[in-house]
Amino acid sequence: SVLKLESSDGDVRKDTMEALGRVPVELLATHEAAVVDKLDDPDEMVRFYATMALLKMPVEVVATHAGAIADRLDDENKDVRKYAMVALGKLPLTVLTTHQAAIAKMLEDPNDGVRREAIQALGRLPAKQLAEQHTAALVSRLDDAYDRVRVCAKQPLGKLANGRPARSAGAI
Repeated sequence: SVLKLESSDGDVRKDTMEALGRVPVELLATHEAAVVDKLDDPDEMVRFYATMALLKMPVEVVATHAGAIADRLDDENKDVRKYAMVALGKLPLTVLTTHQAAIAKMLEDPNDGVRREAIQALGRLPAKQLAEQHTAALVSRLDDAYDRVRVCAKQPLGKLANGRPARSAGAI
């Protein structure tokens, strides 16, 4: 029962949220408020499973909770940050644009998976907006310690170069 999400036992809340994330999306959507509420749970695994459950919901539903999702970008758990970033990256462009500053900040996240998701989300922005506001930050990722981040950064920069591959002296 969804009422178990209010248990004082973190394991009970975690198991309940994990199970809720496995139900068909039509049923999951009826518990939208409970899922969003658990984005602020004190247990990091409850927050993780709440974030994962949101990813299953229709993008229109996720968009209505973009602010709560963006708040998870400061989460102590790298997986919560990463999947919050995935959720933001799927938002309609008008909503994504609203949160682009928070997304760009994640290019400096200590976790390479979070940085990759931030790059992909920013890569959805129109080329003019990307060029004016995020070029320097994306170019800095060409020198990232992780190969997969460097490769990922080339995609939106290639978009800015009108299809020509972006290059950097220190890149791959």
